[in-house]
Amino acid sequence: MIAYNDIMFKGVLSIGAYGRSGSGLLLSLLDGHPDCVNFQDTILSGYQDWWSSLKSNKGSYVMEDFIDLYQVIFDPTFIHPSRIPPGAGNDFGKYSNMVGSVITGSKDIYVPKERFTHCLSQIVNQNSHETSSSFFKKLHIALAFALDKPISDRTVIVHGATNGTPQRLDFLTSGFRNNWNLLMVREPVIGHYAQINHWIEENDKDKPENLLPRAIIMMRSYYLALTGWENCTKAIRLEDLHHAPIETIKKIINWVNIPWDDCLLEPTFLGRKWFFSQKEIYKKTFNPDIINSKKYQYLFSASDNYYIARCFKRLYDCWGYSLPTVPNNQLKLIIRFFSSFKIENSFKSSVQKIIFTRMLLIMSLINITKNSKKALLEKIVGERALNKILSSMGKESYYKNCLSKKIIPLL
Repeated sequence: MIAYNDIMFKGVLSIGAYGRSGSGLLLSLLDGHPDCVNFQDTILSGYQDWWSSLKSNKGSYVMEDFIDLYQVIFDPTFIHPSRIPPGAGNDFGKYSNMVGSVITGSKDIYVPKERFTHCLSQIVNQNSHETSSSFFKKLHIALAFALDKPISDRTVIVHGATNGTPQRLDFLTSGFRNNWNLLMVREPVIGHYAQINHWIEENDKDKPENLLPRAIIMMRSYYLALTGWENCTKAIRLEDLHHAPIETIKKIINWVNIPWDDCLLEPTFLGRKWFFSQKEIYKKTFNPDIINSKKYQYLFSASDNYYIARCFKRLYDCWGYSLPTVPNNQLKLIIRFFSSFKIENSFKSSVQKIIFTRMLLIMSLINITKNSKKALLEKIVGERALNKILSSMGKESYYKNCLSKKIIPLL
């Protein structure tokens, strides 16, 4: 009989990302550590959504439903014919580069299903009700068993989270001895240029004119901490990880109180070598050229970059980034702000969408309070027009992710 008790783990380290800022890289670096256990990348980022959707919390039902929905953890090429793992999408294995490649020499990355399900069936009480936190722990015990990785009271569960959706961490608020909440950040505007570039490369289904306001809404959702978690939530800069990897990683492990291990410099998932991309530039794990902002110049002009960055000055100041250079002519500066940005010209954005985007930027600049945001936007573009814009972007309630007055400090 496989042993289980409710205090087997030291705690949970959740890692989220502000834009495209390297959370996958950090998760992969922690994967091989003897005192860490984690699934592939952010496959469980929507765990809370899945749990909330269950029709029953009975052990047998929960286990069966998880194994059905998350089959991609056992086979990275698997695409579910009728269900989508929340937060991960239905092409996770390919999207997250868990499928082996001849180009990189990598192998398929997967959890041994037979060993995993054998262990899980031993520790899940088939006839009793599970809680979200207890089942989450049992999943990681089964994972460690499948990988022959010992677990002790020093073991930290590393959880790939998502930014802007702190409600997805609700299951972590009880049942764990310690919580550490880490937000990977990058120069704010550049990290979201990278996000737009990613959407374009992946042929995102959204309308092209929605990409800029969608990215700005993401930029406004940087407060990952849950209420009461302010003291256990910190930020790490991607630039520091690439320029000074050892020093940066030591800050993290000292915070979580786990010892140094040379494996922390090798990206793996489930103990197998992992590559972020098949492109040549990614063959070297730590490479400042990977995060060079010049690759996004086709999207934005220098003045566009200045306007957007200026609206998020508080983030630049708190995270130690320098603002882009100010254009010399102040009158042209003001006029240009209300003209079309480069990306808006390229995608032929509507006047309504441009106005909506400027209002998002202005509210970010002056930090309008949560209660007045909707009212102000409705006055500017009209209630029907605002609802139409939000609906077209798939944002039924944008205001759930309103700008917080508190910025997560650097570790």
